[in-house]
Formats: sequence, structure tokens, C-alpha cells
Amino acid sequence: SSSSSSSRRMALMEGLFRFATLEERGRLLSVCRSWRSESERPCFWLSLDARRVFAAYGAEGLGHLRSLLASRRFSLLEEVNLECCPVGDAELALLLKVKGTLKRLNLNALHGTSPAAIEGVVADSAIESLDVYWHPDVGDAFLRALPSTVTDLNVSGCQRVTDAGFLSVAKKCRLRTLDVTRCPKLSDSSLKALAPRSKLEELVAYADSQFTDFGFAALTNYGALERLRKLDTCGARQLTAPALAGVVKQCGKTLTYLNLSWCVALDDRAGEAVARNCTRLDLLSFHGIVNITDRSIDALARSKVKDTLTTLDIQGCKHVTDYRRQTDRLFTLFPNVSCWTHHR
Repeated sequence: SSSSSSSRRMALMEGLFRFATLEERGRLLSVCRSWRSESERPCFWLSLDARRVFAAYGAEGLGHLRSLLASRRFSLLEEVNLECCPVGDAELALLLKVKGTLKRLNLNALHGTSPAAIEGVVADSAIESLDVYWHPDVGDAFLRALPSTVTDLNVSGCQRVTDAGFLSVAKKCRLRTLDVTRCPKLSDSSLKALAPRSKLEELVAYADSQFTDFGFAALTNYGALERLRKLDTCGARQLTAPALAGVVKQCGKTLTYLNLSWCVALDDRAGEAVARNCTRLDLLSFHGIVNITDRSIDALARSKVKDTLTTLDIQGCKHVTDYRRQTDRLFTLFPNVSCWTHHR
């Protein structure tokens, strides 16, 4: 029947448009008159990657982006990526009309936008995933404006955020992924505040040397790391082996990525805890930890991760035999490792 034929056509178009790039969608419009007419429906235009607009139109990209955001086609947007694009507050204001449908928003490195404009877009929205990497002026007012729907949050490089702002986040959000790289005003208090309501799958605390055993213990005490797949504590100089042992004991069966570069207080007790508890690690970095010795390497070589590791960084671990890989020793112990340098 014509009804079933129309339904099949709509399902086909929806599938194609959902996975097509902006350029590919343009070509789909020229298939036939019927497709062009049907494609005006907003349900076919749920995502917009502004980077492709600027790549295609160069200096004229801003005008094209404004037209797209103001059009009916993009009135039900669920995902917008503005990363590193030369946009300002006027372009962010065009997102206000889709606050009710927007779920994923990437505002990384938008230095032409003000904190107030960003706060206006996220406040009272339904956003679930939010990236605001490298916004030096974004602070606690932004964190207080976040809706309770946020589960994935990246504030890497937002150096003005503090514990007070994260206390607000902790009261309303149940976080799944969190990136607080280079956020020097945060302390263990933020980790403790987040612990009761969050079940983290990814935690990136790169270059946050202020975090200590207390903060990580708070996360494990509340079971916040039971589902953790990725942990990056590069530069956590105060993290000790007993605290790390508690972490990997909780998440060892799910953890696949563990970056401990320059966690200089760790020793072989940490290496042995990783070997004892982790079963799926794909990446492991002990880069720069001079207290890691052959004890750790031998323990790992006897563990399940011997066969799962593809990246192992022990650069600077001078007490590990042949850590510079002049012989076949390490290649034999870890046959599936193809990358020996993670931290550069």
C-alpha cells in the first residue's frame, strides 16, 4: 500500500540522514522531489557540526551557520558541535530555541563567547553531555547553571571553577564521565561531594596535583568507581599505593585505561595491586615513576593483563630491567604491546 511504502521511505531517509554528514545530507536532497520535500522535516536534522560548515565555506562560514541555526530544519537539534569555531554570543543565542531538545553540546575553546552567554544556553535545558574545554573565564556561575540532566561534563582548563561550584553540581547531577584537567582550584572536597550520587565510567584529573588519597578514598567508599573504564591521574603527586589499590580493587574488572604518569609517590605495591585486580587493561602508564621496579613488571607479566595490554609506558622507570627495550625481554613478557610511549 502507499501508506506502507511511505513509511518505509521515511524510515530509510531517517536512517540515512542520522548518519550522514552535512555535505552528504545536501546530496541526499537531490535524489528526487519527494525526498527534497520530505527532508524539510526537522526530525532529519538533529545534529549539526559547525566545523564542517567553516571547512566548506571558510570566511563565509559564519553567515551560513547563522542561517542554518535560524532555519526550521534545525529547530529540533539534539547535538551541536562548535568546537574551536569563530563564533560569538550572537550564535549561541540562536541555540536558545532548541534548549528543550538539545542533549549534546560541544563548546570547546570558544574564546569569542562570554560566560554569561554559555550559562544562558545551558540553564534550564535538557543537556546530557557538555564540553567546555579551555574557557579561562568560565567559573562557578556556569556550574550552578547546569541542569540536573547533565551526565557527561568536561571542564578541562576552566581554571576558575572551585569546590563551591562543584558542590552545586553534586547536589543535582549524577555524573557518568568527568574531565577536570588543569583545574587548580578544585580539591578533594569536590571528589567527596560528587561521590554519593555519581557512578563514574571515566575520570580524567590530568595535571591536578592537588588531589590526594582522601579524595580517591571518598570515591571508593561510596562505590562511585564501580563502573570505571578510564582513569587518568597523570601528575597526582600525592596519590599513594594504598589509595590506588582501593581504586583498582573496586574497578579492576571494568578498567581498560589507566594513566599514572608522574604519580611519583607510587611504588611496587601499586604495580602489584594493578596486576592483582585488573583484568581488561588496554593502556597502562607508569611513566616517570622511579619506584616502579621489576617487581611490578613481573607481577603484570603473570597477570591477565599480560595478554590485554597494547600500550605500556615505563619510560623513566630506571629500576626496571631494560626499560629502554634494548633487548627482547619486555617484548616477550608483553607480546601484544605495540606502543611503548604514551606520555610525551
